[in-house]
Amino acid sequence: MVHRNNSNFLSLAEVEVYGTLINLVQNIAVNKPATQSSTLINGVASRAVDGNTNGVYRQGSMTHTVNEIGWWRVDLLDIYDISSIKIHNRTDCCADRIENSSVYVGNVNSSNPNDYTKVGDLNGLTVNELSNLNLQGRYVMVHRNNSNFLSLAEVEVFGTLSRAGNKLNNHADNGGINIYPNPANEVLNIEFQKPAEKGALTVYDLLGKQIFTQNVEAKTNNVQVPVSQLMPGTYIMLLQFDNGTYEIERFVKLSN
Repeated sequence: MVHRNNSNFLSLAEVEVYGTLINLVQNIAVNKPATQSSTLINGVASRAVDGNTNGVYRQGSMTHTVNEIGWWRVDLLDIYDISSIKIHNRTDCCADRIENSSVYVGNVNSSNPNDYTKVGDLNGLTVNELSNLNLQGRYVMVHRNNSNFLSLAEVEVFGTLSRAGNKLNNHADNGGINIYPNPANEVLNIEFQKPAEKGALTVYDLLGKQIFTQNVEAKTNNVQVPVSQLMPGTYIMLLQFDNGTYEIERFVKLSN
C-alpha cells in the first residue's frame, strides 16, 4: 500500500514488487485431475486425490479398476520438485493386491511406463512411502506389472513448484493461445490463433482445488472467462480438448 500522510493528489504510473515465491513442501496432488485405465464399482480415479486416506472401500474414498494390467495417474498441472510420495492402501481386505505395482514420475501425458522414471515398487503395507526422490515431474503414475485389480485409498505427492514450471509448453494443436488482460479483474479473454477444438476450460487454485469449469465450443476464436468473483491471487487454467490435446496457462486475479 502507498498511503499519503497529508492531503494531496496521489498518482502512480506503476508499482513493481520484486521477490521470490515462498515454496512450502505440501501435498500437491490433492484435487488434481486423475485418470485410470478402467473403473469398477464406482471406484473413480479422483477418489485417490480427495484428501481422504480412509482405506475401507464402503466409505467411498477408494479407487478400483477391473482385473487387468491397469494404471492410475494424476496430473499435477505444473512441473514440481518432488521429494516424496505416499501411497495409501486398502485396509478392509485385499491389501496384497497392490503388490507387483510400481510408481513412476514423468512429464509426458502417457500411460506407458517407458515414458516415465520409475521411483519404487509397492507392497502390501497400509502406507508405502517413497522418500528422498529429488526429481522433477508433472505426472505421477501407479502401474501394475501383472493382471489384478488396482485399488488406492490416497496418493499423496509432496514437493514444491519447480522453476522449470514457471512457463509450461503448450500441447494443443490450436496454434497457441493468448490470454489478456493478465492480471485480470473482471473478465479474462482467451484468444485462439486458429479455431479451437470442442472442449472444456477448468480453473484451479494453486492448491489444486477446482474453482469452476465452462465449455469451449468448437471453431470458436475467443472465450471470455468471468473472474470477478475469484479471490485475488494466482490461478491455473486447464483447457482440455476432445481430440486429446490441452493448453495450460497461469493468470493472476487482481483485487476488486
